[in-house]
Amino acid sequence: VIVKYGETNFLGRGQKLNLAVTTGTDDRQYSLNFAEPAFLGRDLRFGLDLSYVETDNQNSVYDTNLARFRPSIEFPVSENGRVQLRYTLNMSEMTDLGTTAGALITAEAARGQEWSSSLGYTYSYDTRRTGLNPNAGVLLEFGQDFGGVGGNNQFIRSTAKAIAQTKILSEEVTLRATLEGGMLNYMNGSGRVTDRFFMGSSVMRGFESGGIGPREVSGTTDDSLGGNMF
Repeated sequence: VIVKYGETNFLGRGQKLNLAVTTGTDDRQYSLNFAEPAFLGRDLRFGLDLSYVETDNQNSVYDTNLARFRPSIEFPVSENGRVQLRYTLNMSEMTDLGTTAGALITAEAARGQEWSSSLGYTYSYDTRRTGLNPNAGVLLEFGQDFGGVGGNNQFIRSTAKAIAQTKILSEEVTLRATLEGGMLNYMNGSGRVTDRFFMGSSVMRGFESGGIGPREVSGTTDDSLGGNMF
């Protein structure tokens, strides 16, 4: 069952609201996303993301329960530059571990339910819509989240992205080049499979789910572990 509701002008105020409920055989997802583009009557974008996901992983020997609470504020710092400030509270749990699980996955699942609390920011510079050339532009983006405000671990999660694009053939075709990277460093505690980076199909096409990166192979088990860098 999939139920989705989206509104880009909620209550006639330019607010964005998205609600989604998905109850399938392999996963159950519940999410709410809200954005107010003129918070307090200023050029401040207030955002609120709430989600809860339960997965019955067919591609691994464990299931997961994941929850997120993330409020944010975004504002301009230049004509093309914006900064987002956010707080993130995450909960993760690995359940129903299979008997063929390897030693690393078993140890990570034994840690039970874990919470992480972090403060973060993202700076973005985007000329794709406001630049001098209406048919070309760039996006430069860099962000960090600092964990340790509360929860089980202290960490720094850094990500960066660079996009260059242009339109050709009477603006009918868009050419785009993208470079992305990330790094996860722990000062206290350690991450597990629910915290690391994974290459989804939107980043690298043509591979199986979790097919890129380190894996734990144990008998018939072949589980993707994710990476601390990409």
